[in-house]
Amino acid sequence: MFKKGIEPPLKGILLLLVVAKISVLNAYTNILSRFY
Repeated sequence: MFKKGIEPPLKGILLLLVVAKISVLNAYTNILSRFY
């Protein structure tokens, strides 16, 4: 597994990626809902 010194930054990066994906999906659905 990961070393304890490397694990927290990786978790933070994964959280940022998840939040970015959710925000992009929300923006995409908002744009689609305007057209349909």
